[in-house]
Amino acid sequence: MHSILRFAKMAYVESQNLKPLLGNYSNPDDFISRLVKAGELIRLKNGFF
Repeated sequence: MHSILRFAKMAYVESQNLKPLLGNYSNPDDFISRLVKAGELIRLKNGFF
């Protein structure tokens, strides 16, 4: 599991809560998409993982 995701104590996380943690990346949405493709993040519905 990616270290960014270890903060989540709930069963899901919203993208609006992930984006501030990904401020070092030039395009946080692309990074989230890569995590989904790698299977490290599961998209439940739009904006929820």
